[in-house]
Amino acid sequence: MDPSASLLYCKCKTGTGDLIHCFWSCLKIQSCWSSVVDELSFIFNVPIELAPVCLLLGFPNCHITRFSHKRLLNWLTFAARKNILFYWIKEASPSKNSWHNIITDCIPNEYITSMLHSRMDSFHKMWGLYLDFIGPRLSSSVLQGFHHCT
Repeated sequence: MDPSASLLYCKCKTGTGDLIHCFWSCLKIQSCWSSVVDELSFIFNVPIELAPVCLLLGFPNCHITRFSHKRLLNWLTFAARKNILFYWIKEASPSKNSWHNIITDCIPNEYITSMLHSRMDSFHKMWGLYLDFIGPRLSSSVLQGFHHCT
């Protein structure tokens, strides 16, 4: 490493760029997590806490009891972590829109995998809440070209 390089995180330039700060405690990252938590609370219609044990480590939320919804929460928080990593060394911060883009980019692969394994019921149980949340117009564009295959 370059000894003359700053130890400050490139996004906020106020905190040391350690893992805890870069993934959680930076105010710009906290803003992103707050947006994600607001969306998750709306999607699942239950309170989701701004807690690293759930969001960073993937421990289940006590308010979500259905297995398929736990899987969806796990997937959506994984996408949020991936979103943060995409912006790791950029000055720009991850956004709610970039998080949704990561999710919608991967849904067709999940759909195809479910279709190939004859598990469309599992796909709809897991992804139904999110597809309802983004609405029919966007859902159909995400799954464009696949509906005739089921």
